[in-house]
Amino acid sequence: MKKLLLVMVVILMFAGVASAGDNNWTPTSLDPNEVLTETANWDVDINWSAGHVPLSTEKISFSIDTVPCLIDSDTLNAVTGQFVIGDNGPGLPAVHDLTIRGALNTYGPTTWTSVGYNRQSTMSVERGGSLTTEHRLGVGMIANTGDATTTSILNVDGGVVDITGNLQVGSVGDLVNLGHIGIVNVNAGLLAATGWEWRDTDGLWSFMDISHGTVIIDGDVTGDGASDVPALVAIGALTAYGEQGDDLTGAEIVYSYDGMETTITATGDPLNRYPAMDAVLPIGTVTLSWDNLPPESLPGYPLPAGVWVDIWYGTNPSTWSQVGWHFINEKSASVSASSNGTYYWRVDSYLNGDPTIMDYDNDPNISAVEGMLMVFHASDDFPPTVDIDTSPTITWKNEPIHLSATIDDDSKSQVDIVWTSDDPNAVFTNIVSASYPMGTVYPVVSTADVTVDYASGQFTVTATVSDSNPLGTVGFDIVQHDCAQDACEAARGLGGALPGDIDVDCAVGGIDFTAIGAKWLDPSYAITEPQPL
Repeated sequence: MKKLLLVMVVILMFAGVASAGDNNWTPTSLDPNEVLTETANWDVDINWSAGHVPLSTEKISFSIDTVPCLIDSDTLNAVTGQFVIGDNGPGLPAVHDLTIRGALNTYGPTTWTSVGYNRQSTMSVERGGSLTTEHRLGVGMIANTGDATTTSILNVDGGVVDITGNLQVGSVGDLVNLGHIGIVNVNAGLLAATGWEWRDTDGLWSFMDISHGTVIIDGDVTGDGASDVPALVAIGALTAYGEQGDDLTGAEIVYSYDGMETTITATGDPLNRYPAMDAVLPIGTVTLSWDNLPPESLPGYPLPAGVWVDIWYGTNPSTWSQVGWHFINEKSASVSASSNGTYYWRVDSYLNGDPTIMDYDNDPNISAVEGMLMVFHASDDFPPTVDIDTSPTITWKNEPIHLSATIDDDSKSQVDIVWTSDDPNAVFTNIVSASYPMGTVYPVVSTADVTVDYASGQFTVTATVSDSNPLGTVGFDIVQHDCAQDACEAARGLGGALPGDIDVDCAVGGIDFTAIGAKWLDPSYAITEPQPL
């Protein structure tokens, strides 16, 4: 993944009230692949109040209590002008959920989008999925006066979230005007934003937890400000591996600033689990492994002989089964991943002694530690990968940037590449090799040209590759470019005006010489005393 060069957007807050002109999520059709979880597909016209899937000029709202929405893995360019999930609607509880396994891009003149406006909601961006928004993104935006405290969650579960604008976490609340808690879990994948705005930094309403994923924030947030990383860690607003990491094993947030952006990750997985979150493995027998947490003794009890664990495993976390029950000091378990698909596993720990003796259910002094939900995938056809070779480039109106991307795959099925942009006016031409048949010798290079017909400023280009992988996973890479008004403006964007270019027309000529000569013998323009600005 190339570094994302993002631009700060100056923003204003507007009310998010659903109107008759919105395209509202009103599903009447269940995705046949998701009937068990009662999930409806974004890409079905009758699931929307306007009778069609959202357009790049429309605001969409999730404002009724209904089944969750899925953007499936074969949807590479779902679009909206603005999305507001949890936009008024019924009181709590309500279902305002969106899962992204494909791609969602937001455009338009509006300045914000939200996961949880004034009602709770959850958005999950899974492996192969991406959310790219030109607008700031709020997670739990507005306090709910008169309602119970509300919680909205953004889960980055292996996908990419790219925000041109601030990530705004939580609302500002108090014990009278109850707040809207915003939680961001970066479990795997990448979350990138121009900046962040912690709406309340006392650890009451705004939280981010990082485990196996990465966060990139434009600019330096490593200092001593209230919204810089050290302060957020100190008050418990920014954590590593949740309660397990902070309370039990000393996992920590790691961060660095490279002069352009701050990269934030977490180290110290409390259990050092394998397979890693979101790993793709060959089908067959898989050995789960982990390190156990240290045992803890209670007053009046000896130190336990070890840690007892339960191991859970299956293809669905709501119906999985135990493969190990009350094992002491066990550190591995062999399971079968015999078919293409996604698998879930978890290790629960008993730190205070034998669970057949200690009353973990009723004794308030002790409790079992429920492990983090881990996910891996098994496949006999690994998903392709792509790396855009073209560095961030500045161009000007109607002057194409030549793009190049390197694709790798295991050659077991046809691979397709799609070029997209967060700018709806970007046009891709001269695409060479959009498809590669089964048996292709990799790596290969795909090329294209991209042109913008107005001075758009910064815009992203995304290369997405997919094959017939049964997991429905895709690979993609994103690079930020810039489009200026003309060649002269582009040149100035690279290094400023030439020395002596008085009229800033990218040439040093007679006009510049005349302007210099007119002042050549003038007295010094130095001031003789301090002057007001």
